[in-house]
Amino acid sequence: MRAGRVAAGVVCAVTVGGTAGVAISTLTPGLAGAATQRGTLFVGNLDSSTITSYAVPTTGNVSPTSTINSTAAPSIDYPYAMTPDAAGDLWVSNYSADSVVEFTPDQLRSTATPTPAVTITSGDISGPVGLTFDASGNLWVTNYTTSTLVRFTAAQIKTSGNLTPGIIISGAQSGLNMPETSAFAANGDLWTANSNSNTLVAFTPSQLTSSGDPTPVMTVSADANKSLDYPFGLAFDASGNLWASNEEGNTLVRFTPGQLAAGGSPTPSVTLTSDPGSIECPWQITFDGAGDLWVANEFSPVGVGSVVEFSPDQLAASGSPTPASTINGTNTGLDAPAGLAFIPPPPNYLLIGSDGGTFAFGAPNFEGSLPGMGVHVTNIVGAVPTIDGKGYLLIGSDGGTFAFGDANFEGSLPGMGVHVNNIVAVVPTADDKGYLMIGSDGGTFTFGDAMNFGSLPGMGVHVNNIVGAVSTIDGKGYLLIGSDGGTFAFGNANFEGSLPGMGVHVNNVVAVVPTVDNNGYLMLGSDGGTFAFGNANFEGSLPGIGVSVSNIVAVIPTWNDKGYTMIGTDGGTFTFGNAVNAGSLPGIGVHVNNIVSGISS
Repeated sequence: MRAGRVAAGVVCAVTVGGTAGVAISTLTPGLAGAATQRGTLFVGNLDSSTITSYAVPTTGNVSPTSTINSTAAPSIDYPYAMTPDAAGDLWVSNYSADSVVEFTPDQLRSTATPTPAVTITSGDISGPVGLTFDASGNLWVTNYTTSTLVRFTAAQIKTSGNLTPGIIISGAQSGLNMPETSAFAANGDLWTANSNSNTLVAFTPSQLTSSGDPTPVMTVSADANKSLDYPFGLAFDASGNLWASNEEGNTLVRFTPGQLAAGGSPTPSVTLTSDPGSIECPWQITFDGAGDLWVANEFSPVGVGSVVEFSPDQLAASGSPTPASTINGTNTGLDAPAGLAFIPPPPNYLLIGSDGGTFAFGAPNFEGSLPGMGVHVTNIVGAVPTIDGKGYLLIGSDGGTFAFGDANFEGSLPGMGVHVNNIVAVVPTADDKGYLMIGSDGGTFTFGDAMNFGSLPGMGVHVNNIVGAVSTIDGKGYLLIGSDGGTFAFGNANFEGSLPGMGVHVNNVVAVVPTVDNNGYLMLGSDGGTFAFGNANFEGSLPGIGVSVSNIVAVIPTWNDKGYTMIGTDGGTFTFGNAVNAGSLPGIGVHVNNIVSGISS
């Protein structure tokens, strides 16, 4: 542990407004884990036959959060492609073993050699690559060696065995020619990438109801500029555009729904080429909850391969963008990465009381509590989770801090000899090695590697209603938010609107939820009223459904910004959008009135 330092209070910039950033709220300092850890990225490594995982977002020469090695069977053998099922289990195609295996969430968190929960073999699985589930939970396997598509039912894949698929698509008319991966469109059409013929073919739901040699309903072929050049990975974005990775062409291409409906040899609507080293022998691709596209590159400058991320803005036009993030280096565990899958975090949360007591719902990482340590306080105002969800800091109104799990203690105000009782928010840094404490007067105190971009007292602004803060993703700015919904921007924080600026007069704002891409945010009142700014999704409010309360203190967003869970001082929970209610304190017969924060891990 090392002492922190007092912020100098130099003003870099100030405007009245708002911005997106990490979620901080009244009596709820800290960022909501669901907004910070968007999920987990799993990578199948060809040369080592391992599966490594990384908490998203991440970048650099980072160590994997877990590494799964093959058992003696072997359970992992040239994992060319992977896909999650609806329960969050990971399915892996073993090209060399002619098998498909399933790992549960608990197994995925291990660093050992777990025996797969399910292992499927079949005389009709030969050189399997692509895996995808249809809307009924049936598993489709793309066989490179035999140029076939085979379907196993949801009932069949519940247990291990040597199975006979119920449906086999094959033959000259089908256009299947050394197929790699497949993906379902929103209308149920199954698209498959053929590496040998440089085509993409689609089959309708009716064509997929029985075995045979159907003629594809549509075929997209390479244009004169080799738009398809050994296509491998396929993934649909939220707008219905189909993205394909070209293993030999070192490009990523996008076809619009209109181009897919017309077929032929269209010029892709977007073509991304390699910013030196960014797209090198790309295999599987996948989207995360923020709409970012991740790419597994077999090769990289350091020889172990890389995984790169392109943001939605970078995907909007052709070019050679520098990836938003790159996982690359000798510490990463990457070894010729090919398979790629994104699994969102499961619904879970911890409710934290003013005494530092914690209540776990769903499957969060419980790392301890103050009563459990024999520490007796009544001034905890919130919690700050770590990015990987394996730790958290509890923060007191006096700036006292208590670290649990892998959270880094970087100092406290009492430890510095600073005596206050008005801390309301904490902004952690992106690397978890620092944090900025904020008082109700807008005063700021930095610890570890946190950067200070100004304070309200430093500007000569005198208020006592600051209830929270949001930080920019790069840590080079933040917003201070008042109970009236007014905001003060520092550094490079963006303004997306404020309540006073809208002519809305309230004094009960208690929380701010940023969108994952930092282009919007949602303000919440103690009555559960909500106000959306920028590209934030309004999914409902308590007044809007006729619920009258005045004790909302925190909100946890879902991983893809399409829902949120409101939390009351009694531990009551209210879900909106795609948020899943994992439980509440009243629901389990616990009666308290001191809940001050909620975090997801």
